[in-house]
Amino acid sequence: MKKLKDSISITWNIRDVIERGKNNDIVITEQEAREILAQIEHNHDCNLGVNWDVIDTNIDLFFD
Repeated sequence: MKKLKDSISITWNIRDVIERGKNNDIVITEQEAREILAQIEHNHDCNLGVNWDVIDTNIDLFFD
């Protein structure tokens, strides 16, 4: 029987944010992507987690 892990970690990186911006016709620099990730980390809701909708919302908030 395979041993199961005691914890997991899901990682989002600046490339995810930059590519998501491109998908929405928004150019995002690496520094802006870092700031957006920091904003997501600081404000995330543990009940929702981080997903594409959360990233999209934070991109929109960053550029408003």
